[in-house]
Amino acid sequence: MKTPLWINPVWVKVKSALSFPLTPEKYIQLFFLIFVSVLALAAAILLFVDPYIYYHRSIGLRQVYTRSTAMIPGVLRHFEYDTVLFGSSMVQNFDISEMDKLLGTRSVKATTAGLTADTLSVYFDIAFASRGDNLKRCIAGVDYYAFDRNGKKLHAQYDYLYGNKLFTPQYLWSKDSFDAVAEALWNNISYPFDKVAQHEMDFNLMFSNKPGRHKYGRKYIERDIRNRTGQMIPLSSKVRDNFRNLLFKHVKNHPDTQFDIFLPPYSIYFWCVLDESGQLEDYLALRRFIVEEAALYKNARLHDFQTDLSIICDLDNYKDFSHYSPKINSSILKGISSNSHIVTPQTASRGENLIRQSISTFRPSYNALRRK
Repeated sequence: MKTPLWINPVWVKVKSALSFPLTPEKYIQLFFLIFVSVLALAAAILLFVDPYIYYHRSIGLRQVYTRSTAMIPGVLRHFEYDTVLFGSSMVQNFDISEMDKLLGTRSVKATTAGLTADTLSVYFDIAFASRGDNLKRCIAGVDYYAFDRNGKKLHAQYDYLYGNKLFTPQYLWSKDSFDAVAEALWNNISYPFDKVAQHEMDFNLMFSNKPGRHKYGRKYIERDIRNRTGQMIPLSSKVRDNFRNLLFKHVKNHPDTQFDIFLPPYSIYFWCVLDESGQLEDYLALRRFIVEEAALYKNARLHDFQTDLSIICDLDNYKDFSHYSPKINSSILKGISSNSHIVTPQTASRGENLIRQSISTFRPSYNALRRK
């Protein structure tokens, strides 16, 4: 069997470099041959595993969903879907299979803890660029904090993954990428006996909290309130512009896509903290602004879970003053499915009154915790 012509020049150089005696020139040739070979092998392994789904979905391995800020662009580019769930830690713990069953969707998640509005807006851009008219629905949890940090890219560490270049050296040959390769390979090996690995490879739970990471119940939220120090950071003067430019701009630009935006149910103690710090009225005014802004668009529905007293006043639902258990994520899905929590400018004042009344009810117990 003849050697293919394209191999001959390479083989000649290899034979020359390995021939004895090894002169200084041949040492240099051998070094570069080994160096290039190692780089090529490393790139080949990376391209095969592709842990951040930059080039393709996993081939022959189970997909691992761990580092959300690195992987979300790949999910949005390479998966088939008609709906995306966007949001911060308030949205992480939704179950895709439950959502698809209730809403009749084919979904993926673009959720990550500490999400900033700038990164959220980029997620929207990638999703629409990738799916176009096939993106029928966007479901987004609105976390006030996300829109109060203008100019901060949560994904700055992985900015090189957010472009769409064919050749990305920082991905092909970085320590972070090969840590992710090792993690993906180990999870595939340990999958049969490791519950964490099983969780991280569950498409329906992508980017959600690992099992057992958090505990929920009255004693945990009460401990959070007792240990809380300092005041809430006042809302930025730019927060309304951030909502317009980083969220509602996408609603406006894509009138054929349905946007279901929801206000997550922070606990009643969250509102007590605001009341104590003198910022309650600023946050309620921001709520009114969001309600009025959403009402401008026919393709937007705003779902208000912040005034669902069965959720926010049941302290067993929380691990701290704002984060709720996965069972509340299920309740939110049911509410979105039935449109039972729609809020409009005409009904918004009723919700505000419910929040104020509930603060009055819980403020004595809140004050008692603060004194301990």
